[in-house]
Amino acid sequence: MSAHRPAVFVASTIHDLAHVVARLLPQVEVNNLNIQHEDNLSDEDWADLRENAEVLFADVPIIKSALFTCSRLKWAHSTWAGVEPLVKAVDPQKPPDAIVTRTGSAFGNLMAEYVLGHIIATERKFLLMADDQKAKKWNPHVYKQDIRLLSQLRLGILGAGQIGTQIGTLCKSVGMEVWGLTRSSKSDSHGPLDAYRTTDQLVDILQNCDYICNVLPATPETRGLLSGDTLSHCKTKKSTFINVGRGSIVDEDSLVRAIDNHWIAGAVLDVFEQEPLPYDSKLWSLPNVVITPHMSGPCITELVAKPFTVSYKKYIAGDTLDYIVKWASGY
Repeated sequence: MSAHRPAVFVASTIHDLAHVVARLLPQVEVNNLNIQHEDNLSDEDWADLRENAEVLFADVPIIKSALFTCSRLKWAHSTWAGVEPLVKAVDPQKPPDAIVTRTGSAFGNLMAEYVLGHIIATERKFLLMADDQKAKKWNPHVYKQDIRLLSQLRLGILGAGQIGTQIGTLCKSVGMEVWGLTRSSKSDSHGPLDAYRTTDQLVDILQNCDYICNVLPATPETRGLLSGDTLSHCKTKKSTFINVGRGSIVDEDSLVRAIDNHWIAGAVLDVFEQEPLPYDSKLWSLPNVVITPHMSGPCITELVAKPFTVSYKKYIAGDTLDYIVKWASGY
């Protein structure tokens, strides 16, 4: 007896996503719903979704609107890794009937390359070289000072889950020592990283790592985790802070103070409390700060589609799905 193969409704701004899903699942009906203005659908597409959708593969704004209005919906898979808008909209005491999963594995390698690339650029002063080129300056002596091998450096990852582990694994492959911060205790000998610390041991990571990379999601527990004077613990190593997680981990004033007081050597910031980053933000012009527009894990259609198709096969087989959103935990 063949498994029931429900149609997949795809609603995303990611280029050609429905066509890639159809190619990867040739025996499944795939319905492409066109995103309209302000992340919405046409009335006709909404009617189709409400009446017929059992499986929805969509951007978070569409899922947010569909969760409590599509009576037939059993599973919604988000194209995003982060699902904060969904979590804010759902009462954990009254969760939706549908299972919601997120894309957990599509962005890790891209984000790992982003992090390692910026570590190398910082250590070898690539951005300063670019400035010298624009100014037509020949300063070889500047770049021969204070050189450190990657094998001399220790990276601390705040949030050693799937993406954090992918970042750590790549950095270990070039010789770096990597520590990971986790919610629950983990034996150093039973994980891919060199050492693990729990949240109550955060100071140990801040004091002992040359680079601090935040990958934590936005939850009530992580909001402001590095705010106040917390980053003062980095002054021992003059760490560089890299943020590819969520901007809520530290407020802007605290980050500016950490740089002004030389608690940290600099920062590479891809995420912010407010996005786009306001024109008048002090972060734009701080020394040794690199600003990127939330693109450390860009959406590559094939990479986003493949995890969904794997989960779809688990869904029709009745197996447990990966990356189920835990409403009470916030991710």
